[in-house]
Amino acid sequence: MSKDNSNCYSDYTKVIDVAALGHVLSPIELKETAHVVELDDIPISAMIFRRIFYALDGEVFNLDCNLCRSEQDNDMRKFISFSPQERTVNNMRFNLLNTIFGHLEEDLEVPRECFDLTCRMELERELACIDSICDINSCSVLTALHWNEVKKLLLSQGALPSGKDPDGNPIYHVLKVSIIFKNPNRDVKDTIIKFRYLIGDIHFQ
Repeated sequence: MSKDNSNCYSDYTKVIDVAALGHVLSPIELKETAHVVELDDIPISAMIFRRIFYALDGEVFNLDCNLCRSEQDNDMRKFISFSPQERTVNNMRFNLLNTIFGHLEEDLEVPRECFDLTCRMELERELACIDSICDINSCSVLTALHWNEVKKLLLSQGALPSGKDPDGNPIYHVLKVSIIFKNPNRDVKDTIIKFRYLIGDIHFQ
């Protein structure tokens, strides 16, 4: 959670995972748990969130990959970007390539300079081409909630149906979309990048 959005949280805020997408990376030669990176909160309206992630009919999880192809959707693209200009972790700029390579170095216990040159170059090229969630193979949705299930899960965790606290202030909830980077090397843990979407206008009725 970034400092800028801390005032959006209250005792009534709920946080749930919405979806997980997978992307298989090129192997590095040389798993128990995964490396988890939670990005800072991304304030967004429920309407735009559904426009991006429930694009088909507003109910079934379906990423609108046309957002990355159309110039008129530049304003929407920032919500799904991996760019250091858009994403931060603990208010520090996030870099996907350095994050992945840092975890590889940690798991393999060698600096990246010791990786096979061709493997390293191939992986660098692959990661450099991932600008946004649109660049993740959307056919690799591992699991996802329907929008109706999102609301039911929030309510089951105690979210107030009115969407407002007793003083009439909007209650913000966090919906998380996880991108799981898998490497075929058995000695390398998965890296999970969690996009945290901060939404204060979910209508339960």
